[in-house]
Amino acid sequence: METQFSEDRKEAKKQFVGYLSNPQRWNRYSYCLNNPLLYTDPNGEDVTIYYRAPKGLKELDFGHVLIYVRNDETGESAYYDYYPGDNSTTVIGNVDQSRIDAHASFTIETNAVQEQAILDAIKDFQKSPADFSVSGGNVCTTTCSGFLEKGGLGLGKNLLPTSLWEAAFQKYAPDRLIKTTVPVEHGIKVTLTNAPYIPGVEFGKDPRGQARRQDANATNANVKTTYQGGKAIKVEDFRPKR
Repeated sequence: METQFSEDRKEAKKQFVGYLSNPQRWNRYSYCLNNPLLYTDPNGEDVTIYYRAPKGLKELDFGHVLIYVRNDETGESAYYDYYPGDNSTTVIGNVDQSRIDAHASFTIETNAVQEQAILDAIKDFQKSPADFSVSGGNVCTTTCSGFLEKGGLGLGKNLLPTSLWEAAFQKYAPDRLIKTTVPVEHGIKVTLTNAPYIPGVEFGKDPRGQARRQDANATNANVKTTYQGGKAIKVEDFRPKR
């Protein structure tokens, strides 16, 4: 039986009813809906965390995270890139290839139920997003952490981008953590662990490199939406004209 990942009872019921309404998903062999030529799972890993390290206290830059999710059963996908704009505005989107290249990535294997839970959370949030506010706790990391929790990824509530990046390695790739033993005092040594970070490099499970290529069909790909007071006040479309 497939696990439901929402802590909200109504949302869990909705997920479960959707699961029951599609019997072919009960059989893992029928994951591709009895048509493996049409419904393929090209990468098998469908939630990606993108991370940029802090620039330092001098610039008051604590780093950044954004996420990508794709439901292989439906083909629906989205980026979520949330940051402050000018004049007390908030921005979501405009993820292009250069944006991806500037971040390291960590891809996590998920199933369609998890993916859809995250997609639905992103769509609901974008209807009336909370203003970006460090004092109010609405930052890129806290919102991304909340979406990932909706998908049952178990990375906890994180305030800083680095803590979310570290949490992904602790849970899904502890063998890739860098361990350093340092002396403190009186012959005592402690071992510190840090997650590796190289911009443009994938550290999770993405053998076909999907995480490093922009999904031009995803929501928020090349589209920048500016919000103020929970309302969209400007939409800029940078998608190539056909």
